Amino acid sequence: MLKTVAALLCLIIATPAFAWLHGGGGNGVLSFPLSYYATFANGPPSTGAYFPVLIWDEDPAQTTGVPAGKANIAAAAQAIGVNTFLGIENWPSGFGVDGGEMAAVKAATMYLIGGKTIDYASGTTATSVPSILALLTATGAQANFIGYNINDESACGTGAYQTGDIGNEVSDIQAYDATRLTAFNQVDWPVWDAVVPYGCSGVTHAQATAAIGSLGFGSFDMYPVTNPDIQWQYCAGSAYVQTSDSLSTPNDCIWTNGVGVQALRAFNPTKPAWVYVESGSDILGGAFRGNNFHADVANGSNVIVNQTAYYQQNISATAPVSTFTATWQGLTLSGTCIPANTTITGIVDSTHATMSANATCAGSLEAVTVTGGVFSSDCVASANLCVAAGNRYRATPVEVNAEAWVTLISGAYGIEWFCHDTVSYTFCLGDPAGGSAATAVAANLTYIDGVIGTYSHQLNAAQVGICSMQNTDRSTAASCTNGVLTMATSDASVPGLARAHSYGGSTYLFAMSDRRSTTGASMTFTVAGAAAKTATVVYDSDSQYDSAHNNLGATFTLNGSAQFSDTFGANSDHYQVRIYAIH
Repeated sequence: MLKTVAALLCLIIATPAFAWLHGGGGNGVLSFPLSYYATFANGPPSTGAYFPVLIWDEDPAQTTGVPAGKANIAAAAQAIGVNTFLGIENWPSGFGVDGGEMAAVKAATMYLIGGKTIDYASGTTATSVPSILALLTATGAQANFIGYNINDESACGTGAYQTGDIGNEVSDIQAYDATRLTAFNQVDWPVWDAVVPYGCSGVTHAQATAAIGSLGFGSFDMYPVTNPDIQWQYCAGSAYVQTSDSLSTPNDCIWTNGVGVQALRAFNPTKPAWVYVESGSDILGGAFRGNNFHADVANGSNVIVNQTAYYQQNISATAPVSTFTATWQGLTLSGTCIPANTTITGIVDSTHATMSANATCAGSLEAVTVTGGVFSSDCVASANLCVAAGNRYRATPVEVNAEAWVTLISGAYGIEWFCHDTVSYTFCLGDPAGGSAATAVAANLTYIDGVIGTYSHQLNAAQVGICSMQNTDRSTAASCTNGVLTMATSDASVPGLARAHSYGGSTYLFAMSDRRSTTGASMTFTVAGAAAKTATVVYDSDSQYDSAHNNLGATFTLNGSAQFSDTFGANSDHYQVRIYAIH
């Protein structure tokens, strides 16, 4: 589920396709998910109680790597609030038979979109559609199997399992079974569709549009907290974010998942987006990839000069954003002019450090590798930071919550947890091998999934407004409007986003701030037709992550202009989330 973005990315260009999410208004009212799911006889449940919370590439029948008291992965996943499995490696194992995976899903009353690769063309192999249908008959689990996962992260070409051929592959599957969804994660190229342009070279834009349009839902994976590729090539080079201090604060990139949802939705507004979200793992070691920075050394000198700033300004704006801090001390450096096993022994200032050995030649703008942290990477576990790129080693609980909600409030209708860690594939389920860190991740996902489950009916209800102050060119606006909803911030450096749903005679407003800030901003909401009604805070992320500043239960009377204001992100409560019931 990880990838390296090969091309240097330019700014995203805002196009009319994105206008409904921003100040341009437009019709953002959506008929899915429920009416859409109902078009599949054996698809996802078309009831308000089901909001897709998935986990990627786990074996439901596996009995190892689970917390005490859990019989298998299915039981462990169900315990944290997951309701659907997505992808199973080498499944089914034989024609019409498996290793108990389908039975485990059924026993847990969960759902599966499987396997990891579907043989779409043949009717005779183990991973073919007829094989899966025979397995469902044998296990009586027809209602638990809701879709086919064709493959993962398609290459931009027209061959088998590549983007340009997806439409044909979907048709082949539907010739056997058209009653279920089809899935094929598209990495992040739809997000960059207006960047290169366009983001998937090797196929035409029409072919790419058809590919996403043929699938049951759109998806992408970026992991903006831990993935250095995304941070280097999109977020950290932006003038609109706070960059890492290389000491304790990571790059401020969580908002990019929201931009991704906007882009995917604009690419295909008729299908729901179910988007990958990092769970608190090291994304299977993907956090470690950013272990190079650019530096100068002089022959015979033990001083190394960090040239990241020069490199960004003159060569590549997407270079890692690194500065020397105490966090770097003791890490190992390697490069053309640096002797083996050389370490950083001291920090002179943000651009100068001393080494344990003298350089053996002169080097200018050398790519220097830094290791010595966790798993011999550039990540320092004690600081939870990868120092060369400024990304997290593992996303913190509040960052995971923020990424989940920026994804949902931007318009996603499902989230897909990426669980895998260098320590364990089942890390986010609380694998004992991951120790207290894995236990904390599982507890946090249980909390987040519980909140999503509590408001599943509202999230599935008719959407009456959705907007974001985050533009797709990485700039921000001070306000946004759509449907019945208008939202404005008192501080342009702290944008916000919101979506509104009509449910049970009330309007439910999901809102959050969309940047780090110590003081936050006052957000003013206008909800057309709601003058003199009362907005009650029914959920506040501070109740979990900063209870001292929790505002749960607070009420606001909308004035004659149908407006009320509330403060988000104060007290360094970054990306704060609130849900209001207005009636």
